[in-house]
Amino acid sequence: MNRKDLETLQKHFSDDKKFFKDGYYRLRDIGSMHYELAFLEAGPCGDTTVHPQITIDAAENVIVPIKLLDMATSPTLRLTQEEHTDELNEALEGLVQRFYSVIE
Repeated sequence: MNRKDLETLQKHFSDDKKFFKDGYYRLRDIGSMHYELAFLEAGPCGDTTVHPQITIDAAENVIVPIKLLDMATSPTLRLTQEEHTDELNEALEGLVQRFYSVIE
């Protein structure tokens, strides 16, 4: 993910989750140039579950994934940049492609 990707996604997604063909999508500004990019699955009682949610740091020219949370897996998946750099980068690229697939 790069700055252009972030700017493109910000034009289509916001803090409010938006339903597309396969689930809910959200790009939340959490302050200090940090964002949460999340795909949410609908639950049986009107709830939603992040699958996954990735927090990114956009303060520099390079977008850096900081952490991942996936509540739809068992056990729950929690990854941090310090311990799982490659996995986070791969998960972020996959999630960005998923977002692009619903706006193209």
